[in-house]
Amino acid sequence: HPYGKHTNCGQVMACMYVVDAIAQVATDARDNPVQPVAIESVTIDTALPTPPATE
Repeated sequence: HPYGKHTNCGQVMACMYVVDAIAQVATDARDNPVQPVAIESVTIDTALPTPPATE
């Protein structure tokens, strides 16, 4: 299990239906997908937005 070993964060910019489809995949007793789920591509955007000003 990745808990405590990896940081998983991100944002879906388009195609939320893909996330919904992954959420509906059948899982076994240990909550692992019965059929493998693969992410075929990822885009990493290193440009961070300017944080809002704090007072």
